Parts: sequence; structure tokens; C-alpha cells
Amino acid sequence: MLRPDVTWYERLILLLLIILVSWESILGAYKFSVFPLSAVDFFQHYFLGLHVNRGGSIEDVSWPQRIGELLGFHLPPSMRNTAPYLHYQLIVLPFFRVLALLRMDLAYAVWLVGNLLLIGYVAARIAPEVGTRRLTLLFILFLWPPIWHVLILGNVDSIVWVLMNLGWLSFMTHRERSGGFWMGLATLIKGFPAFAAIPWLVRKPGPALQGFGAGILIGVGWGTLWSGFEGWRFMIQHIPDYQRALAPFMPPNNSLLTALWALLGPPIQTERGLSYHGLLNAALPPSLLSSLHLGISLLLVVFTWRVIQRSPNLPTMGQSGAWLSMGLLIWPVSWINYHIYLFIPLAWLIAHRRSLRIATRLFAYGAIFPLTAALSYGFLASVTAPWMLMPLVMGATRLLLFWVFKRSLLEIREGTNRA
Repeated sequence: MLRPDVTWYERLILLLLIILVSWESILGAYKFSVFPLSAVDFFQHYFLGLHVNRGGSIEDVSWPQRIGELLGFHLPPSMRNTAPYLHYQLIVLPFFRVLALLRMDLAYAVWLVGNLLLIGYVAARIAPEVGTRRLTLLFILFLWPPIWHVLILGNVDSIVWVLMNLGWLSFMTHRERSGGFWMGLATLIKGFPAFAAIPWLVRKPGPALQGFGAGILIGVGWGTLWSGFEGWRFMIQHIPDYQRALAPFMPPNNSLLTALWALLGPPIQTERGLSYHGLLNAALPPSLLSSLHLGISLLLVVFTWRVIQRSPNLPTMGQSGAWLSMGLLIWPVSWINYHIYLFIPLAWLIAHRRSLRIATRLFAYGAIFPLTAALSYGFLASVTAPWMLMPLVMGATRLLLFWVFKRSLLEIREGTNRA
């Protein structure tokens, strides 16, 4: 039953969200039904684990093709080109070597159950710190389609989500060294979690930075233990190969780089036969687009610093949400499943919604809709060809979220001062 302080427009927004989630649940059921085709992210790690178990080397980039032929299940061509160069494979490899001892379907089931338990445990622990009840947070979390999307894919983002939220939990309970450690480990795997840690790294630089550095070093040492220094050297040497292999992934990417490509970039052909070109037909070369992306990103980081870090008295989780929204925009690889990382900052925002003005609340609710349509994203990206409109929509959504968190910081502080 809804609380009596829920306004009529919040009831309407909730109804629309229920309709969207119902549609997403139909798509989710379909994706589960086409297993193993739906779990391609899981199987690229499973394939590598099986390859190494059979005496293969990480430096042999033919393993996606060879293991696919062995098992009779092939990764999409674009993933076969990128999978050998994912650096975080070095960190998760030991776990997938164990899972590769099992049959594919059984290994995926073990991975799925383990992830559900980890996510539920961490979410239940962090709920009181963001001002919500445990059961309420868990109910909403496991109803949110981006979580289903990550779990169906079998993506390691679920593990990084756990690490990142352990970091937030430690920071909010004044264990800065522990928080820095978890955030450092998450940053080593995905990179952009560093943005979420900035408010604490600034407020308590000593212990937070010590923990952050320790997390990165221990993560590197863990990967070295299983793959040697040769594994890291191989990944670093092949960064250009990974960047070139990412071109077919531009339409589903949601970074600032893709937004520039959507406006000014050259034509792209995906493996599904879809063709895309820049809205302005400028066809700028990728090297120039990368330079533009780097320059604009640096300006956005400076802007965010000046706007968000100018006052030490602002709520830290709100600052973290603002930094993370901007980080997800400027990070060069930013998929739709990365929106799971915004769940806890959004939960904090909604828990404090009574301190926000109506306009800020409405903009926050509006931003939730495109984040929720995770399973529909591929369809929407396809029907908007030959233009890459979805990266522009998602880029605008992340800028809107940044503005919402910025406004909420000021409005919550004003409410606290009045009280």
C-alpha cells in the first residue's frame, strides 16, 4: 500500500514505471528462453577458463574460435575480436577456471545464484545507510530491469557492483581505508568507479588514498599470480587492437565519444548488417573524434570539480552520484548495463525526495525511465538506424542526472539549514 504522502503525480509516474517494467519482464523472459545465446558475456570468460584449463595461453588470441568449435557454440564475431583483450580477464580468470570444470549450463547457474546472493547481501547492508528499509530496497533492486540485463548476460559488472557498494558502505560507516580498498579494486576492473570515490578521496585523502592504492596493487598482484607479468604486458600491448575492434560496438555504446561519433563520425557497419552514419554527415576520422573526446572530457572534469567539490558540507553520496553520472558519460566505453551503478545514488536521492523541490523531483523521475529500458535498448538502437540516436539520448540522460544530483545537494543542504 502506498504511503499517504505520495503525491498524485508520483502515483502516475509509478504506474508508468510498472507498465515499462512489465514490458521489460516479457523481454527478459524471452532472453532467458534463448539460453545460451543470451549469456554471451559469461561465456567469453568461461571459454577462456576452459582454454587455460586445457593448457592454452592467454596470448593465443584464437581461443574464442577454438573453444567455440569445441563446444559447438560460437560468440558473435565482434566479441571474438574484443574478448582476448579484456584486461580484467586476468583478475576473474581463476574463478572461471573453476566454473569451466562444470558443464556450460551448470556453470552459468552457479554463477547466477552466487551473484544473486552477493548482490542481495550487500544491498541489504547498505540500505539503512541511504535511508531506506532493507526489504523495500531489495524489492525494487530485483525488479529493476538493468539488474536482470546484467545477470542474463552473465556480465562481471555484477561483481564490480558488489565491490563498489562495499566501498560506499565502508565510506558511509567512516571506514575510509576499507572503502578506498574496495573502490580501488573496482576501478582496476572497470575504471570509472574512481569517479564515485572522489568525494571521499578529497575529504579523507590519507586513509582513503591508502586503501585505494592498496586495492589496485592487490588486484594487479592477484592477476599476476595467475597470469604472470606476461599477461599484463600482453593486455597493454594490445590496447590499440581492442580500440579498433570496438568500432562495431559504437551504436550500443553510450559514452561522450559515441555521442560525438553519432553527430560527426564516419559510417559504421555492424555485424547484423545495420549501417549508421553521423547526423551531420561530417565523417570526421576516429583519431580526431578521440582527440575531441579527450579535450571535452577534461573540461567536464574541471567543471564538475568546480561545481561539486566547492563546498565540503554537501552530502557525500549526492556528490558521488553527480561524479558517477559524469564519469559514465565521459568514460570511452559505457554500456547500457553500467546504469546498475547508479542504483544506490538514485535510492539515496529518492529517500530524500521530500527535501527536493517539485521540479527537481520530476526531472529525477524522468531520468529513471531511459535507465529502466535496459532490455529494450537493442531494439531501440536498431529501429533508429541509420542514426545513432540512443547514445545521444543516454548522454543527455546522464547530463540530466548530473544536474539533478547537483540541485539536490543544494536543496537538501538548504532544508537541513532551515531545520
